[in-house]
Amino acid sequence: MLGFDCLNYAADYNTCTVHAKTSPELVSLLESLDGYDEIYLDYPNYWRTMPRAVYTFLEKYEWTGKTIHPSCTHEGSDLARTEKMPIENIPRWA
Repeated sequence: MLGFDCLNYAADYNTCTVHAKTSPELVSLLESLDGYDEIYLDYPNYWRTMPRAVYTFLEKYEWTGKTIHPSCTHEGSDLARTEKMPIENIPRWA
């Protein structure tokens, strides 16, 4: 299971928003995704984008030859165009 430490946010708003916009270090990662051709990626709509932890996860792997199926939880704003976000090392979303 993948994870990251999301409980260490600062109490004041300004420090918290700076922290929220930085890429967190993930606590655990798979060594590779070689055994997977299709990835189902579920994430919440967080400030009209994906949470920074999801970007960190996406930046850690080689995605050539893989298909990513995005699924986003939201309160009415759909995927908020997150499926069209340019992520340099991801060749395509499904």
